[in-house]
Amino acid sequence: LYHDLYGQEKIELMIKGVGQFSGGRVVWAGVGESPHRVNLLSYMDRVRKIFLTKGIKINSEQFSPHTTLFKERFGNKKKRITPVGRKDLALAIKPFQDHEFGVQRFDSFQLLEMRRQDPADGFYLCEASIPLPPPPPATVNE
Repeated sequence: LYHDLYGQEKIELMIKGVGQFSGGRVVWAGVGESPHRVNLLSYMDRVRKIFLTKGIKINSEQFSPHTTLFKERFGNKKKRITPVGRKDLALAIKPFQDHEFGVQRFDSFQLLEMRRQDPADGFYLCEASIPLPPPPPATVNE
């Protein structure tokens, strides 16, 4: 499946803009428009269809490619961000809503369980990490 879309090419995505979801508990950086973004969305569509045919329950929300920059921990009420803190955070990230941070090369996909946390670090539980194939070795023209 991966080779059908990318061949031996690495995925390089422009990281652009920031935002929040989960009521301000998560701050993310988005992925700018590019051919690789289009391929990534197509790839994820195909993965979703494969999961459904195998009877694997998946989130029905639309896939939104992003990189998580900050996430409030689950459960610890003493360390939660207050509503005032969330408002301050929203104001702090506003100047970066359309900022281009640069190109990021990806070498794997992670399948994360969004409703469970990893006891070691409090982040989402990683069910699987799927390595992407390395690019072919460069050839030297003599």
